[in-house]
Amino acid sequence: MFVDAIAKRDKRMKRVYFDVSGVVGYGQWAEKASLIATRIRQLGVGRVLFGSDGARGGNLSPHDAWAAFRQLPLSDEEFRTIENNIVPYMR
Repeated sequence: MFVDAIAKRDKRMKRVYFDVSGVVGYGQWAEKASLIATRIRQLGVGRVLFGSDGARGGNLSPHDAWAAFRQLPLSDEEFRTIENNIVPYMR
C-alpha cells in the first residue's frame, strides 16, 4: 500500500518515514534480503530511518544491528543515505 501511494506521488506520503529497526538480524531474514532491499528502494532510501530496539531484552546492540543491516544488498551510497537520514522535525 505504501509503495503504491509513493509511486503515485500521493500527497499524504510527503511526511511518511519508515524505521527499519528489527528488519534484519532476527529469524530467517537473510532468505529475504533481496526482497527487503527491493522494498527499501521502492519506498525510497530517503524515507528510511535506521534504528535499533536497544541492547536490552534480547535485542541486538545498536552496533550489531547496524552490522546486520549492512549485510543487505544495498550500495554504499544507499547505506550512507540511510545512515544520514534525519526526519525534518529533528533538525
